[in-house]
Amino acid sequence: MSEEILVRNYCSDDLRRVKGILSDCPSPTGRVWSEDAVEEMLSDALKEQPDGVFAAEIKGKVVGFAIVVFKEWFNIAYLDYIQVKREWSNKGAGHKLIEKCVN
Repeated sequence: MSEEILVRNYCSDDLRRVKGILSDCPSPTGRVWSEDAVEEMLSDALKEQPDGVFAAEIKGKVVGFAIVVFKEWFNIAYLDYIQVKREWSNKGAGHKLIEKCVN
């Protein structure tokens, strides 16, 4: 039986867990994420699109997150970043995050 996945808006209490998720994977440039880089990325995303940062939870633990940006003047949205903790890969969290971003 699969675990229930809850996708919700990001909150500041999620920062520590998101840092842990990103420390598990290199950045798109291959570099290890620094704490400052994670904080800057999330801060920038929340400034640009406050309702476009989401967290995926399983059993109350944040296992992934996504950032989506909507540009109203172009009427486009794009998935800026998505990451799921490796141990939770292929269990549906990424799929649920993408569904939330599309909605």
